[in-house]
Amino acid sequence: MEEVGLNNASLKTVALATFGCKVNQYDSHLLEECLKEAHFKIVPQEDVADIYIVNTCTVTRKADIEAQHMLRRFKRKNPHATFVVTGCYAQTGSQELAKDPHIHYVIGNTLKTKIIDLLKKDEKPSSPQIHLENAFKENTLSATPIHAYKKTRIFLKIQDGCDDFCTFCIIPYARGKSRSTPPERIISQIEFLVKEGVKEVVLTGVSLGSYGWDLSSKTTLSDLVQKIEKETSLLRLRISSLEPEDVNDTLLEVLKNSEKFCPHFHLPLQAGDDRVLSHMKRNYTVSQYEKRVNFILKHFKDVFIGIDMICGFPGEEEVHFQNTYAFLTKLPWSRLHVFPYSPRKGTPAAKFQGQLLRSEILKRSRVFQELSSKRYNAYLSSFIGKEMLALVEKNESKKRGFYKALSRNYLPIYFRSNNTKLLNQEIRLTPSRSVILSEAKDLRDSSLALLAQNDII
Repeated sequence: MEEVGLNNASLKTVALATFGCKVNQYDSHLLEECLKEAHFKIVPQEDVADIYIVNTCTVTRKADIEAQHMLRRFKRKNPHATFVVTGCYAQTGSQELAKDPHIHYVIGNTLKTKIIDLLKKDEKPSSPQIHLENAFKENTLSATPIHAYKKTRIFLKIQDGCDDFCTFCIIPYARGKSRSTPPERIISQIEFLVKEGVKEVVLTGVSLGSYGWDLSSKTTLSDLVQKIEKETSLLRLRISSLEPEDVNDTLLEVLKNSEKFCPHFHLPLQAGDDRVLSHMKRNYTVSQYEKRVNFILKHFKDVFIGIDMICGFPGEEEVHFQNTYAFLTKLPWSRLHVFPYSPRKGTPAAKFQGQLLRSEILKRSRVFQELSSKRYNAYLSSFIGKEMLALVEKNESKKRGFYKALSRNYLPIYFRSNNTKLLNQEIRLTPSRSVILSEAKDLRDSSLALLAQNDII
């Protein structure tokens, strides 16, 4: 994107690294747009830049450490650059970050818009400046329009914040209370994105099931999906994550009757034992969770169900771990996202008795990761030889003509073609086998995927 009336070579360059959830990815996308409008030039993370911004996650201690590692990488690239840290870690761990003398600005979630003004001043304070306010003071959600920039699939934040306060979770303190974007603004934004070529929109939020409760004209996620179905020309709609109790009969009926909805659910379980769930302050039992999953399976063919799990929660004895494992082996799901428990300062669970050794937490995590790999491979393999609709997202290797497409039920399918017009088109593909991508030439990803019949390895 060229800046009118400016020499691009003279623009300050900015590299931005994003960690964590789809909400954070949306926030970074929006921040990039604001930087471009303010005449900064966005460059890849690998480049030497004048300014480095790290948009952080803090859901686990590992997330904090990853952000710190990225900052050190950036410092090695250009020790004379300006360094900005924002996001959830900046919101809840500002004092820790401020101990790093190389950081110039620590900016909380609710003040991300200040980043542009601070950078325009082109100053480097001698010690870290902290710009922070109480996240719970934020009562509304900004509905700033975003552009597509030739992306086929885009995240659209419609809700932020959380009112649940699970005992292990720091996110309500990082994001504040639940707040929603009015439906008419969402409809307008989706239609704008469609005109820019977007084929799939992923609705994102911290607590999507709470969507609309805070608005003056109260509405629900079910109501919003119906409006998107009727009032937009969007091809595909995806919902990023829902709590089990949010998957009610009304929502499932709406989703089942939608031609746009992609059959893909992400339902955090966290533990398969009622005692542990109670200590986590989760709002469901194992039995209730199982009923929700089975109800989804009755409504949707070939549905993908992803599950979040926390391993080694304080007080999780061997019997509780075995109960969870037994529950997972009988429950129909497609893939696990496994999180080793790490205490978050300020959460009740950090003070609970029965904190497990790190070695035991990691041991249990590996058991679930192995179970997930086997189940996901079996799920992928079940689609070999079946024709599927998939949206072509990008050319993974122009030299060899590899393309990546994403099926409606969230399966990556790779294929080879010399047709450059396939990008951003939904086409029919028939997978011939599953493969670890690192085994295929020019595809370095180590995850599992499907290869279509016309692939050449």
